[in-house]
Amino acid sequence: MVEENNSILRGMRHSALMSGFFRFLFWVAIIAAIYFGWQDYIHPVVNQASQTYQSAASQMQATQQSLQQVQNAASSTQSFFGGILKNFGF
Repeated sequence: MVEENNSILRGMRHSALMSGFFRFLFWVAIIAAIYFGWQDYIHPVVNQASQTYQSAASQMQATQQSLQQVQNAASSTQSFFGGILKNFGF
């Protein structure tokens, strides 16, 4: 009876060790899959979105500068023609 009990306990211990080992391997595989998924699929998409955002921001800044130049030109043109019209009495 003692030998039978000992073999059952050894089997249970062996099963517990194997279960812990495979649980550890499972989580290593999950973490590796997340890491390589990030590197291969998600990271390039994030980089592309970041580059697109930076490009759009620089284009918006260039557009704002161009608009400011147009407003300055319109203001100086208005003051020029306003002076001419005052000279002619309008």
